[in-house]
Amino acid sequence: MFIENAGQFDAAARFQVRGTAGTMWLAEEAVWIAVVEQTPPPAPPRHGGGGQTPPSLGGKGGGLGRRGVALKLTFPGANPHPRLEPFDRLETHVSSFLGNDPAKWRPDVPV
Repeated sequence: MFIENAGQFDAAARFQVRGTAGTMWLAEEAVWIAVVEQTPPPAPPRHGGGGQTPPSLGGKGGGLGRRGVALKLTFPGANPHPRLEPFDRLETHVSSFLGNDPAKWRPDVPV
């Protein structure tokens, strides 16, 4: 789904597309792609008997590791102000509620 920007994204983005591995934004001057890979946490070390205490799992390496890349695709020589216009709108709408401030909420955004 291409989600129209109704103020819930950065003003440069016109549309957002979310996927399982990342997010894409369409802007006048570029296509932005952010891909994030989640890696499983390392297995805790095995300890034998003898009163050894396992290390804390809350420190380094205890959570999910994340790595990713952000790409900006531009098109040199292209129209600097293209006409980005939705067509074949879906009946689906999404809502975005950021924080406790109703001024930042965007209900019923078309896709």
